[in-house]
Amino acid sequence: MKVFQKVKVGFLMVGHTHEDIDQVFSRVASWIRRRDMVTLQDLVDNLRDSQEPSPIVEQLTCYDYKHSLEGCRGLIQGIATPHHFIMTEMDGKVALRYRDWPGSPDHHLDIAGYIPQNFDAVGVTTNPKVLGEIQQMSADMVKWQATGRLSTTAVEWWTRYLAGVSDEREPCVPFVDTLPRQQPWSPPQQELATFLLSAARGQAAHVSRQVCLKIKKKRCNYCNNEIPPALSF
Repeated sequence: MKVFQKVKVGFLMVGHTHEDIDQVFSRVASWIRRRDMVTLQDLVDNLRDSQEPSPIVEQLTCYDYKHSLEGCRGLIQGIATPHHFIMTEMDGKVALRYRDWPGSPDHHLDIAGYIPQNFDAVGVTTNPKVLGEIQQMSADMVKWQATGRLSTTAVEWWTRYLAGVSDEREPCVPFVDTLPRQQPWSPPQQELATFLLSAARGQAAHVSRQVCLKIKKKRCNYCNNEIPPALSF
């Protein structure tokens, strides 16, 4: 398809997986812990209100790539050990390099003959287990409304939502075959290069600066005179 020329996939070390997104979910958890949400729309609204700037919250529908890759399941043994994978197109074929860690030596694996050449543009179908849960939930909503667990507005919302869950919907994420193709590499613009160089120099100067420690002088609260270090209290 020639959409990507190189794809890198990295996995963090166990026990060192903290990422910036963790802070986002921490804010979300603190926000929703103090609020009642009985519909998915309530959840979406609270996710957006949990922090500033407001996060983008959308329910995505994708194509079923798993269907086309089903024949590759379990193809590679020992895939759980390496932490860094690099897939590159070379002479029209995909070459896989992998490493234990980013700084470790490269290993190569020929997977060119195992990659599907065509992908079926089919949407993800509703799991049969979900359909059973929908039927059970639809039957229980009358009881929840009678006991006060769901309001009339919430029951109406869930009735509309559950009625359309099993409907075929056009995926909102573009099919991979429609993505822009590879473009020839071009050097960065002069303005960008100058900005990056200036930022790198500023960071280097900040890291290499010399720090001089000294005793902080105290002042008397009554006469506003400096107190000798030996007499400070």
